[in-house]
Amino acid sequence: MEMDDPAMLAARNAFIVLLVVLFGFSVYQFAFVEDAPPTGAALWALGAGVFYFSRYYYRKQSD
Repeated sequence: MEMDDPAMLAARNAFIVLLVVLFGFSVYQFAFVEDAPPTGAALWALGAGVFYFSRYYYRKQSD
């Protein structure tokens, strides 16, 4: 699958928006909610890790 495929670009953009929303949620939770579990931050870190690992993997395959 090519990287310029509209479906891949849309999926990437949606995923990045999801990461930004999760980051905002984790900042809000850290700043305003007492004794909150780090669920938002953990989800953000997991999503970012998957994004960067996938990017590395697909760039490595295309070489």
